[in-house]
Amino acid sequence: MDPNAPAWERFKKISATADAEEFVADQLADDEPVEPVDPDDIWQVIELPNGNELMIFNDGTAMVDFPDGRSATIMADGDMHLSFPDGRHEMIVDGSMSLRLPDGRNAHIGEDGTTYVEFTDGRSANIGEDGTTYVDFPNGRMVTVDENGTTHLDFPGGRTIGIDENGATIADEIVDES
Repeated sequence: MDPNAPAWERFKKISATADAEEFVADQLADDEPVEPVDPDDIWQVIELPNGNELMIFNDGTAMVDFPDGRSATIMADGDMHLSFPDGRHEMIVDGSMSLRLPDGRNAHIGEDGTTYVEFTDGRSANIGEDGTTYVDFPNGRMVTVDENGTTHLDFPGGRTIGIDENGATIADEIVDES
């Protein structure tokens, strides 16, 4: 293989054999059940100049495994799934990104820039495109920090406290929830 050849010519096609089937099984190995790969579904396997193998399926899906343990799958519809050696998983679907972190947190970043995070202790946070942040707690408390830095604390039973961006209490009231 000529190292001075253009990049698109510096690859080697290899056959879609049992080696390819084993490659796919390794890429998909995680806690989720995976359907076995039928070698007839594999259109071609390309060995890239850096030694990585790119597998292209008949439906247009492409998979690649990197030496550092990362793997990427680009689905025929353009969605992308990334896996990392530390257990993180990222998915980009219709312009939105979902993350699954090793500590159990899940995050979703919307196409509009909003972010939603679920924590393992039951808390959830939602960050709007204007920067307003809402944090919900399992016991019913809610904290909101708006784009101006004003914090609103809402407690079960109707108590609401407002704190301005300088830390001064601007409201402390009980709201009748009946």
